[in-house]
Amino acid sequence: QLDGIPAKYLSSNRRRPLLFLADDGGRYKYALKPLTYSVLFVLLIEALERFSYAGIASTKEQYLIGGYNPEWNANMTSVQASSFVSGSTALANVAPFIGGIVADGVLGDYYNILFGATFLYLPGLLLIALCSYPYALGQTFDLSALRAGMLVLYPLGAGFIKAAVNVLGAKQFHPILQKDFIESYYVWFYCAINVGALAGGIIVPVVAKKSQAAAYTIPCVTLVIGLIIFLCGSGRYVRAKPRKKALWASLGVLLTPVRCKSINSNKILHGGDIEDHFVDGVKSLLTVIPATSLILPFMVAYNQSATVYILQGQALESAGFIDASMMSNFDPISVLVTSMFVQYCLNPALAKRGIRLKLAHKFAIGTALGALSVLNAIVLDYCIHRQLQNGSKELSVMWQISSFVLLGVGEIFPIAVSYDITFTIAPKE
Repeated sequence: QLDGIPAKYLSSNRRRPLLFLADDGGRYKYALKPLTYSVLFVLLIEALERFSYAGIASTKEQYLIGGYNPEWNANMTSVQASSFVSGSTALANVAPFIGGIVADGVLGDYYNILFGATFLYLPGLLLIALCSYPYALGQTFDLSALRAGMLVLYPLGAGFIKAAVNVLGAKQFHPILQKDFIESYYVWFYCAINVGALAGGIIVPVVAKKSQAAAYTIPCVTLVIGLIIFLCGSGRYVRAKPRKKALWASLGVLLTPVRCKSINSNKILHGGDIEDHFVDGVKSLLTVIPATSLILPFMVAYNQSATVYILQGQALESAGFIDASMMSNFDPISVLVTSMFVQYCLNPALAKRGIRLKLAHKFAIGTALGALSVLNAIVLDYCIHRQLQNGSKELSVMWQISSFVLLGVGEIFPIAVSYDITFTIAPKE
């Protein structure tokens, strides 16, 4: 397997025979099969973290309004609960920016994951779980503790892990010899996300119907297991050093237009004090913004699944044990089926014909399917109102399946591609 590989890319390590010399002098050694050697540990903690996140996310509205325990809850209305959940989700979406800066400039990807899981995520899950146990934190429901756990620690921890875990996995591949495997890795990474989300979205709601305290203990235990597995792979990871100077230099270059100067004025060629190739790398970082902004139309549709779709499902009749909180599981199911179809059927079939889907086409497919999902929800909402006006029997919650399936089929195209192009385009310094 090493025949034909230039000597400069070979190390003397039997388990990690591939070598890369970084411009900062670092010598990084890579395995021939990183997916099974080290990436597997990253995929497992991601799957178990998503289990914990989805388990809470799929049940927290019902938890807040007393759907699981009418005698012990936050006593919120549906509107208050929706606002509370939106605040938690918003911080979870913003936190990766904070986590990314900390990972790049201070802790590095590996320690960023450990910090986020140990000091933010787990304490948050523990507070949420303790609040679900009657009288564990006092004679009345402790809303302050719940806010600290669900509005601050839990989403911050999720964001810190999200910022680093996919990047750490991608960095296990040799940046030159194995770069073609990264797109495939991100498909597997997204599968891991959805396997975890699917399991958490089924198990936690089912248990919550019997005992909300037991249900909210499960995510704590799951994340502890994920953290232990992640630590077991510590000796196998390629761990790039944090680049504090590079981070601040990059921010300085990006802020150059504020001083009414061009970014190129930072180059040594133009009288600046920063290496020309470094400035070019920062400029390439700017191309990530328009490239990934193509995902925004799909995300507008996708974000409805955590709020509007669930509220809509509460106006529909449960189908046996399947209620509104469990409908979101049809999303990861469709993602898993679609990803397998794309990996093993669609891509090989297109490759035989010399066809390769362009990035813009993948974004367009995702956006179209997201729009169809929202359209389906709009039509269903109209039917719900018609049924109420006519005094007819409630529609089954199963009518929501197509909305979630369309989102799931659409997800695999724009989101996995966004991970890939962001890692590929962004400068590695």
